[in-house]
Amino acid sequence: MLRDFLKKLHSPETVSERRAFGEQIEEIATELYELSLVGLRLPRHLVISPDSKTSKDFWAKLARLEAELERSGEQPQKIRAVRKDIRDVVERFSRWQNAEVDRLLTSLTDTIQNLVVGLKETAGTHETTIEEFAGLEENLRRAAQAPTLEQVRTVLTEQSGLLQKMVMTQKEVQKNLHREYEASVAALQEQLQSIEAASKTDALTGVANRAAVEAHFLFILDRVASGEEPYSMAIFDLDRFKPINDRYGHVAGDRALQEFARLLKRSFAKTGFVARLGGDEFVVIAKESEAALQRQAQKLQIELSKTDFPIPGQLDAVMTLAASVGVTSISPKDTFEQATNRADELMFIQKKRMNGENQRAA
Repeated sequence: MLRDFLKKLHSPETVSERRAFGEQIEEIATELYELSLVGLRLPRHLVISPDSKTSKDFWAKLARLEAELERSGEQPQKIRAVRKDIRDVVERFSRWQNAEVDRLLTSLTDTIQNLVVGLKETAGTHETTIEEFAGLEENLRRAAQAPTLEQVRTVLTEQSGLLQKMVMTQKEVQKNLHREYEASVAALQEQLQSIEAASKTDALTGVANRAAVEAHFLFILDRVASGEEPYSMAIFDLDRFKPINDRYGHVAGDRALQEFARLLKRSFAKTGFVARLGGDEFVVIAKESEAALQRQAQKLQIELSKTDFPIPGQLDAVMTLAASVGVTSISPKDTFEQATNRADELMFIQKKRMNGENQRAA
C-alpha cells in the first residue's frame, strides 16, 4: 500500500519537485511497513485490562473454585467437576482477552494509517521544530515505561500525531529527517519486542507462561513425529501451598512460587522448557525419555525437601516446600490438552498417595 502511494508521488508532474525527498520517504516507508507487520503479529494471549470488571470477576470466580477444590478432599468426582468449571471459566476469559487484543491491533492499524496520511502531507512545506522531536523522544520513553497495553496504545496514538508533524518539514531540513526516523523506528521496534517478550513470560516467577509453552509444544511435535528424539512432559504442583498463604501471607506464597520456579529453571536448564500453567502448577517439557525425566523430577523433589526457604518479613524463620509430579511421554498425535491431562492425572495420584502417607505418619 505504501509503495503504491509512493509510485503516485513520483508521477511525471511532480518528479522535478519531489525526487530527492521521495527517495528518502520511500526508504522510511518500507521500514514503517515492516514495523507495522511486527505489531500486527503480536501474540493473541496477552493478559490485559487487569483492573477491569471482567478481570476482577474472573479472579473472584477462580478463588471460589479453588476453595471448592480444597473442600473436595480426595474425592475424584468432585475434583474433576471443579477442574471442568475452572477450564470453562478460563476459556470464557481467554475469549474476552482475545477480543481486547483485537481492539489493540485495530488501534495499531489506525496508527499506521495515520502515518500514511503524514507521509502524503510531506508534499507540502512545513516546519519541524526541536520541540516536536523532543516530544517524540518523550513519548518513546513513556511507551517503554508503560505498565499496561492500554497505556502503550494511548502513547502510540499520541506518537502518531507527532510523527505526522515531523514529516511536514521544509526542504532545508529534509536531509536530517531520515536519521531521525531511523532512531524513532528503532525505539518503537524495541518497544514492540518488549511487549512481545512480556506476553510470553509469567510476571511473578519469570518463567514462560501458558501461551509460550503451548507454542513450544507445537514446535517440538515435528521433532517427536520424526522419531529422532524423545520428548516428555512433567506437571509439578506444590503440596500444602494454601496453608503457606494462610499462615504467612500472600507475600510468602509468592516467594514460595518464585523459589520453586528458580529451582525448576536450574534443574532443567540444559534439557527442559519450564513454564507456569497457573496457580502453583508448573510444567516442564524436556528432550528426555519418560523414565529419564521421571528420575530428574525425583531428584528435584528430594532437593526441594532438603531446602529451607526464608520467610519474608520474619527474621530467621524458614519454610519447607514439597511438590507432587506426574510424568508422561509425548506422542506425535498428542494435543497440549491431552498431554497435560495425562500428566495431571498421574500427579494427582502421587499427591493423593503422599497425603495418605502424611496422615499415617501423623
